[in-house]
Amino acid sequence: MQDETGVYKNLLQEISQRVGAPLPSYTTFRSGLGHLPVFTCTVELAGITFTGEPAKNKKQAEKNAAMAAWSSLKQCEYLQKYSFMYVLNYQCHEGVG
Repeated sequence: MQDETGVYKNLLQEISQRVGAPLPSYTTFRSGLGHLPVFTCTVELAGITFTGEPAKNKKQAEKNAAMAAWSSLKQCEYLQKYSFMYVLNYQCHEGVG
């Protein structure tokens, strides 16, 4: 079975390209013991930072951050009505991420 969380990284990249915004930027942090690492990732999109759930590896942590960003953006009721950049800059800037 394919891991469907990887779709969110593609969605963020596609929507960024569509509106001419910079591509998403991922930053991953490692914590925990050497033999039991925990990875937490943030993704920055149009100046907004989103944090994903911790994961056992870097790849999954990035997917989790992308999923968190996409979920937050989808919660903005004006996302479908107005352009992506308008929503990010004016509707979602406070309280999301």
